[in-house]
Amino acid sequence: NSSTKPSSDSQDTVALVAAATSNLSDKDAGHIFTEWRNAANHALLLRRRFSDASIVEMAGVLHQTGYFGFECSVGMVQKELEGLCDFELHAIAQDERRLSHLTLPMEALFDSCKCQRLRVLLPRLLEEGHRVLIFSTWTRVLDIIGALLEEALHISFLRLDGQTPVGERQE
Repeated sequence: NSSTKPSSDSQDTVALVAAATSNLSDKDAGHIFTEWRNAANHALLLRRRFSDASIVEMAGVLHQTGYFGFECSVGMVQKELEGLCDFELHAIAQDERRLSHLTLPMEALFDSCKCQRLRVLLPRLLEEGHRVLIFSTWTRVLDIIGALLEEALHISFLRLDGQTPVGERQE
C-alpha cells in the first residue's frame, strides 16, 4: 500500500536530519528540534529580531529598575535576557517605558501563517455567531494569540491554561 510507505521526500528529510544531528549529543539534538518547533509555531519564539546591543541596553535599564530583583548584577540580567525569545523580549519592552522604542511593530508580532489565518477567520466566525475554541500545547503560542486578539482584533477572550486556578477552571 503506497499510503503507508514513506515518500522519497520524507525519507530524504529524515536522512538530512539524521546527518545534521549525528555528531550532536542528545541534549543538543533535542535543542535543535525544539528550535524547529518554535520556528514552526511562530518566528517570534526564536531570538532573531533583538540585537546583542538591544540586549545590553535592556539589561542596563532592567538592572536599574530591579525588574529581575535588585540582587542581580547587570551580567546576570543580560544572561537571563539572552535566553529569552523575541516575543518575551518584546513583552518586557512593553512593560518598561524606557524600553518602549524596542517594542516590535504589530506586523512583526502577527507575521505567521497561524496569525494571518486567525485575522481573517475569527472576525467572520464571530460575526456569524460562532463560539471559537483555540487550543495549543504551547503557552507562548497562547500568549501570541492573546496579543493578536487584544491588540489587533480587539476581541475579548477567556484563557484557560495550567496557570488558571482550579476553581476558576470549574466555573
